[in-house]
Amino acid sequence: MIYTVAIVLSAVMNIPNWQTILLSGLITIIYSYQGGMKAVIWGDVIQMLILTAGIFVCTYYGIHLLGGWDEFLAGIDPGRTTIVKNNWGVGPDAEFGIWPMIIGGFFLYISYYGCDQSQAQRSLSGRDISQVRKALMFNGILRFPITFLYCLMGLAIGSFARKNSDFMQLIPDDKPDYMVPLFIIEYLPHGLIGLLFVAILAAAMSSLSSAINSLSAASVEDIIVRGRNFEAHKVLRYSKWMTVFWGLVCITLAFSAGNIAPTVIEAINKVGSAFYGPIVACFLLAFFSRNISARDINIGIIAGVATNLLIWITGAPIFWIWWNFIGFTVTIVVSRIISVLSPSHTRGHRILRTELKFLNRENLVLILFFILILLISFSLPKLLN
Repeated sequence: MIYTVAIVLSAVMNIPNWQTILLSGLITIIYSYQGGMKAVIWGDVIQMLILTAGIFVCTYYGIHLLGGWDEFLAGIDPGRTTIVKNNWGVGPDAEFGIWPMIIGGFFLYISYYGCDQSQAQRSLSGRDISQVRKALMFNGILRFPITFLYCLMGLAIGSFARKNSDFMQLIPDDKPDYMVPLFIIEYLPHGLIGLLFVAILAAAMSSLSSAINSLSAASVEDIIVRGRNFEAHKVLRYSKWMTVFWGLVCITLAFSAGNIAPTVIEAINKVGSAFYGPIVACFLLAFFSRNISARDINIGIIAGVATNLLIWITGAPIFWIWWNFIGFTVTIVVSRIISVLSPSHTRGHRILRTELKFLNRENLVLILFFILILLISFSLPKLLN
């Protein structure tokens, strides 16, 4: 996320990326250090409203500069409207197929929303389980229209770039992430430029503050405080120290973020996919298995992550979203094998104290909405073309 902010600032201020990485990283560390979880949640609310307004404005001006809705539809690259690709994500140029997106995406998102501390900390701040379920349901429902809207914005600005050679020349060939910031600078009224850059910066820094806060919380609870009795003010002090530490780590990693994938959004999901499968496997084994020890699970996690990293490093033609499923499967299988070959003397215990009810109202709503998304995805190319 620091790299995302750096792109925006670099485009606006015309200064090197390394300077904008340091600037945005230090600013985020400061307000995360001061605010904690309360700052994260309220920041998310305000920033999401600004971001959504910014997307609407960018989409409107992109279509307006093209000459209207009819000109926009006529100028769309047909390849950009193919939402559903019937491939398995294995082999050269086999990416974003429907099957890897459904299967791999399933494991990615159950891990992200169920196990990722940046999301779990939001759920744990809810009043009760009913409120958490409703929040996750509305998140699932609103995610699609928001995603559709910023894809529409990308189509509008991309079509304008194809039509306008002067604007196309401004966009670096190897940095497509610069398209939206440069469009805002060059073609929008000055009164709106500040608002839209605030929207982009807000979204990126919101995600960064969530990451820093979650890393700090997990480090303090699982490493520093675990098994010890500390006074509240000492725990708070350790949390702030860890906030600074992880903020500096994020700044350091941001310098190499541009080399991971062609775009920021792909880089984020690519890195996450290497770890999300093993993480959700760890949680499920802890919930449902009593004869697997922590040692077995740790070995399984190492095997799952190592397998994904090996696929990444060797360049095997397997679409990266499959890594979520592959890491999950390898972790489960290796953990089971280790537990059988070398049984641990430490017996596990059941973590879940309540009965799981999958067929509740919120889940049924989300299943029906998923079917609606598929229907829209199959029919949308015909509507746009």
